[in-house]
Amino acid sequence: MKKTSLFLTCSIFFLGFIVNPVSADQSDVIELTAAPDSITLLETVDSLDFYFDTTQLPESIEIENVRLQFEIREDLEVEVLLKLINAQDSNIIEALSAVKSGDRLITGLEKYYKDNIDNEGVLTFRFKADNLDSSAIFFIDNITLIVQYVEVDNIPPKINNIKVEELNQDSVVLSWETDKPTKSSIKYGKTSNYSSLLEAIIDEKEESEYQKEHSVLILNLSPGTTYHYQILVEDESSNSTISQDATFITKISTSKNILGDATGDNRLSKPENLTGEVYIANGNFEVRLIHLYF
Repeated sequence: MKKTSLFLTCSIFFLGFIVNPVSADQSDVIELTAAPDSITLLETVDSLDFYFDTTQLPESIEIENVRLQFEIREDLEVEVLLKLINAQDSNIIEALSAVKSGDRLITGLEKYYKDNIDNEGVLTFRFKADNLDSSAIFFIDNITLIVQYVEVDNIPPKINNIKVEELNQDSVVLSWETDKPTKSSIKYGKTSNYSSLLEAIIDEKEESEYQKEHSVLILNLSPGTTYHYQILVEDESSNSTISQDATFITKISTSKNILGDATGDNRLSKPENLTGEVYIANGNFEVRLIHLYF
């Protein structure tokens, strides 16, 4: 009965390990082989370090699960207490009884993984065997670290090619591009404190609200006024970028007679009709005559 109970317990244990669904488009799993991948422990040498090169993983990841798998090669005549130890401070991470040969699995190593990788990307463990006698030889083979992770995008988007287009008395179109799909908005106002916020126009032809080409139409502006604006973009991983403060000046336009009654032989007589456009160029007001009839 004991053998049956033990068999069922082990079957459930390994079934739980195998049936661990991983979504291909969300998580990835990598198996790192230890160096050395096999260890021999004796009474006189009852502990040895082994390490893993974690530089094989992408740089920006979120760790989901870390497990250590290994094989005890032979049955032992005496019960040995095998300890997995933190190689940095010698604290015990896990301890298990080792009598029978077979595969072993130590789980829940996520925090150790995050806290103990050195500057060169090396993660070191130590195995220590207690209760070994002079005749015992303890073989540990196929030491593997199984890391389940999700790649994380932590690179902020870039804002390029900002343009002020269709500038009028009371409206303007601003456009810009981003190097990857983002949501965009713009803050604007008469000072750099920005009194208004406007979402960028979504191109309905695109499947997502995250796009690489952006534009916004700003209405109800005052003629001949300097406006400050700042662009805000955010990608699908919540990385954001804010542009520097920039300005545009709305146009001033008027049509009316601006010459009075003429006096003297060398002066123009009063025109029948004069149309002019007043606008700002390089910070100066200028007048452009459109139609002049005498």
